[in-house]
Amino acid sequence: MLEGEQINLRPWHAQDLPGLTALRNDVVLQGQLLARPRGSTPEQVEDWLQGFKNDPKSIFLVITDKTDVMVGFVQVKNIDTLNRRGELGIGMVKTKIGKGLGSEAITMISQYLRSSWNLRKLLLQVRTDNLVAIAAYQKTGFSVCGKYTDHVFIDGQWRDVTLMELFLQ
Repeated sequence: MLEGEQINLRPWHAQDLPGLTALRNDVVLQGQLLARPRGSTPEQVEDWLQGFKNDPKSIFLVITDKTDVMVGFVQVKNIDTLNRRGELGIGMVKTKIGKGLGSEAITMISQYLRSSWNLRKLLLQVRTDNLVAIAAYQKTGFSVCGKYTDHVFIDGQWRDVTLMELFLQ
């Protein structure tokens, strides 16, 4: 477990399945994460989580408050230890957005990846119209490094995707 000021990052537990299932079924959140809601059951979410556990190139940690209540998750996929990079994703419970918890989680996972995995860079993709997320990523040190035009079809229209990177210090 990684301990921060306001939050902790830890592996998922069975008690997290209802909250993670709700996040996986949140149509708006999934669109912001460039994913498609699938109407996931708790069993399907558990299978999704087991996929992370079985993938040596991925990390999935639950973000909890100090009382161990799940408030979100952070994931790093496609970890490339030769080129020392990975792809970040984060999802937060709506009522916890804007409180600095996501920023703290990104800082914590970045430090962990640098010290324990020797990674030097994190990448992410975010919808260009998600200005709140882009500002939050920039607050943690990410910078815009490119854009895909009309890259994903979500909510009945084509959306641009902004590419961001963070060099781990």
